[in-house]
Amino acid sequence: SAAAGGTDILLGGNPEGLAKYELRRRLLPVALPNAPHATPPPLPSAAASNFIGDYLDEAAERALDEARTAVRALFSARLTAGVNFAVSGGDPDELAAVMGTQDDLLEDARTLLLSAMERAETGGRVRSSEADARRRPADDRIAAAAYEAAVQACTRAYLALLRASKAMCAQDASEVRQAGGLHVIGASLSSSRRINNQLRGRAGRQGDPGSTHFYLCLSDDVFLSVPPAAAGMLGRILDDDSATGGTIESPLVEKQILELLETVERFKYGIRKSMNKFWNVTEQQRARAYDLRRAILCESELARKRRIAEYFEMWCRQRVDAALVGPDGRSASNWDAGALQSFLCELHDVCREGTFYMSVERNEPPEDMSALDTDRGDGSDEVYWHKMYFESCAVEALAELRKPGAAERLIATAAAGGSFERPDLHGRVRPPWSAAAAGAREDARAAEAMRVGLRRSPAVLLAGYLGEVLTLAYEERIAFLLATRWITSAPEMVSYEVVVMMRQFDRVWQAHLLACQRLQSRVSIAAAEGVEPLDLFKIETSRSFAGMLAAFRAGAAEELLTFKPTAADPDAIVSRFTALAAKNAGEEPPEVTSVNASADDASSNVVAEFELLDADDAADGLGGGARVV
Repeated sequence: SAAAGGTDILLGGNPEGLAKYELRRRLLPVALPNAPHATPPPLPSAAASNFIGDYLDEAAERALDEARTAVRALFSARLTAGVNFAVSGGDPDELAAVMGTQDDLLEDARTLLLSAMERAETGGRVRSSEADARRRPADDRIAAAAYEAAVQACTRAYLALLRASKAMCAQDASEVRQAGGLHVIGASLSSSRRINNQLRGRAGRQGDPGSTHFYLCLSDDVFLSVPPAAAGMLGRILDDDSATGGTIESPLVEKQILELLETVERFKYGIRKSMNKFWNVTEQQRARAYDLRRAILCESELARKRRIAEYFEMWCRQRVDAALVGPDGRSASNWDAGALQSFLCELHDVCREGTFYMSVERNEPPEDMSALDTDRGDGSDEVYWHKMYFESCAVEALAELRKPGAAERLIATAAAGGSFERPDLHGRVRPPWSAAAAGAREDARAAEAMRVGLRRSPAVLLAGYLGEVLTLAYEERIAFLLATRWITSAPEMVSYEVVVMMRQFDRVWQAHLLACQRLQSRVSIAAAEGVEPLDLFKIETSRSFAGMLAAFRAGAAEELLTFKPTAADPDAIVSRFTALAAKNAGEEPPEVTSVNASADDASSNVVAEFELLDADDAADGLGGGARVV
């Protein structure tokens, strides 16, 4: 511990520390004579405090007596004030404020001695520390004078003890030097010569004499790298007590051990150097990941909306490329329409789940059993919870795309140049910023389709079309959440977007780091096949990082379309979109008798589960209306 902390071991002892200990040992019991814990514990070298009295002259004894008298007078006055307060019929609850508890008195006594020692170290200058100023009774001049007199008396006592301890430590240091100084004994050797040298350096500091001696055993870690034959020979020599007395002390053995330590250090240095190269690879990826994370957290709302739209398109690009282009760039005759159709059905299910906003209790099962809310019940008790969805233009378009033959029609349209049928907005007007951003994305896709060539351009155009449909579905979700006051404001929606993306990013980033750790332990096997492990690690981690980014974009896009925010007032929300639904149907708004935002309570008639926008809210800048069905 001394070697690691860089502590200098003073021959003869530390006079400052000894003087501070003696001041506390002699004066704290005076302040609190009935507190056994006021006396500090004895020092490891308890004899030192017993002999310091031999070095105290008459002036020092007189200073200590004056300090005892001042401290006793100060704390006796506080005890007397407390007794007088109690005798005069004062409130017992206020007694602690007048006199203080035993712990308060002990803390005040320690602060008093600390102030005295600080004054002695600063040459008598007053260091008005916060604790000192808080405890000094400045409102009572007599008490303040008593406190100042006690501090000055303790300062003189400390200086007297410091002179005595210096004289005692100087004499003890002279005796230690004559005996040869500090002798450090090591019970073993560390595999690092730096640590061994630090331990050796504790002896002989400041020009003092000293020596070191290390004892080793054949079972120590140092001998793990020794050849078995050499270790066996040393063991046989040690077993012969008549020749060596059970020990070996030879300059030749010492030289061999030092050379062995140098070999071990070079080996471990090579390992650290190699590990640092692997670490540099992941550090570059870490910098890119943190830049992405910082951009998501700090970018503006409009920039974040553009990023979300890009994630929708990149998610679709990933799946469409796998179905049409593939890793080898397959021709049009080998396009996998079945995989594309499966992805279209997946998109419809995701977006439809995003339009689910509540469950209603009915006595008959729904025509489509997928609309049965199984979280509320499976209908075994003849009570069926029907899922209610708000009408979405994007979901209607995706419902048409999941029909048989839709994938082939989309592929043919994309191959012909990408003139896709836009979703019917039912009179809804998209926000100006959204329409402008959609036009910019369409121009960029057209330019990219011309650049990649005829074989890959259909995938670019088709993925862009599906990405625009998902962007429309997300805009309708935002409009629904704001119209029903499920989310009260646009800044709250921004915070939800950040939380969703950060949660998804942290999940895939942690998985990537674990994969890199496992990969680093496996690439060493490649050296046996003549492959450089570091090069293989760079290739595999680059692939893993690219896959991590793709998984993040896909996961964030899907979760943004389906996440369920927490409603502050579910009753008001359900009442609002129930009234809007009745208004759209031309009916009187029904009375909502029971609302429950929890999916675990089956006693309610209407359960708030999700998200709506009335056309009247278009004037509020929400961009149009999504109808409740």
